Amino acid sequence: MRTGAELTTGERTADYVRNGMGSWPFVFVFLATMAIWAMYNGSDGFDPYPFILLNLFLSMIAGLQGAILLISAKRADSISSEVAGAHLVEHREAAGIDRGQHGTDRDCCTLGVGDA
Repeated sequence: MRTGAELTTGERTADYVRNGMGSWPFVFVFLATMAIWAMYNGSDGFDPYPFILLNLFLSMIAGLQGAILLISAKRADSISSEVAGAHLVEHREAAGIDRGQHGTDRDCCTLGVGDA
């Protein structure tokens, strides 16, 4: 499984953003920011009620979050695939299954781990 320097910049960024946006600190900071915005701009701030500028920012964030979540999901699928491949290799080695040794995948299929 690839880690650290083996990862591309995009993969490292996807992991960082996913871990940040999927955390309680992010939720609390976001809620605090919204409350501060509403208190400061409630009556006569630079974006008075109904908060048109805030609505624009939130719409842009929502659009980006969709793309970020898809990138993170693809990254999670990639990690799961790498882990599953590593487990398959380990299981075949532990069970003594080798295509060259047996000539078929018969034993592998009976264990439920093969690519039949």
